[in-house]
Amino acid sequence: MDMKEFENDLLSQNITEKYLNMSREELKERFGSEFIKTVDFGNQNNNHHQYELFEHILRTVDSVNINGLSKKDALKVKIAAFFHDIGKPNVAQLNEKTGQTQFIGHAKQSADIAKDILGNIGYSEQEIAEISFLIQSHDDFIPIAKKADITEKRISKVLESAKKKTENYEPTISDFKNLITLCKADAMAQNKVIEKNGEIVDTQEDRIARLEAIEEILPKAIILKQEDEIAKLEKQKANLQNGPSPIEKNGKIVNQKQIDMWNEMSNEERAEKVKGIDIQINALKDEEKKLLEIGDSKTNSHKDKAMKLEASKAESKKLSEELQELEKENQKMNGES
Repeated sequence: MDMKEFENDLLSQNITEKYLNMSREELKERFGSEFIKTVDFGNQNNNHHQYELFEHILRTVDSVNINGLSKKDALKVKIAAFFHDIGKPNVAQLNEKTGQTQFIGHAKQSADIAKDILGNIGYSEQEIAEISFLIQSHDDFIPIAKKADITEKRISKVLESAKKKTENYEPTISDFKNLITLCKADAMAQNKVIEKNGEIVDTQEDRIARLEAIEEILPKAIILKQEDEIAKLEKQKANLQNGPSPIEKNGKIVNQKQIDMWNEMSNEERAEKVKGIDIQINALKDEEKKLLEIGDSKTNSHKDKAMKLEASKAESKKLSEELQELEKENQKMNGES
């Protein structure tokens, strides 16, 4: 598969129509036998989905809102959308109790399969890591089923959990924003109304509203996550500088191994490790600064809009008053004539 051709397809107006009309043989030649499983899978047999698996994937790609995204980020999100459910056929299981198919672990499975395909197409390790993060985390906000549960602390925990799943990759602020964009596109390609035992339990509109609420507090949630990480690193730094304090439990020092390791380290080794921790702390603080700048920028943007609106209202009022005066003069002149 040619990378340029693939990216042009993703950025086109309607990849759904194009790929649904593409032959199975051509799709297999482009993306391999693992991907063709999504084409063959058919109905998802799940109350969240009205479309067959392959069509859902394509509609997710077409649902990605690229407004405000750079071309690079738009492509990352659309590539992630194209592969986000590729692992479903490998983990699909019928839940006999509900009669529906469930796809436990499909996000991780999809990320693993996508890595090989993306590597064959020609994407770099860095690009694959960024896209894999999006694929692997695209369902992480689903457990937040109520708007009342959307708090900075709760979202911060979700972000921390998502970060822990990545291998040798540190998600950036941009990655988390792109993740929300992917989640919205995924929701847009699902059922508008979700029913269970004949009752409506969720709607597409509500899911999008929750994701928008998450997006709104995302910068503050990331800052909270950063602060927690900085606190942990500061503790590690203090332990390296002063030695870990003995922790006693039932008359036994339970962290004796850490104490022994510290005693065996030379001053130079400790200093080098402290230096490494300082670099991590400074990087986190720099990210915080960017987030605060983004927040200020948004605030200033809102202020600018408000000021322009007020100016526009004042101008309209002035114009209205001038027209009224002109009308009075016309009436006076008509009366005199």
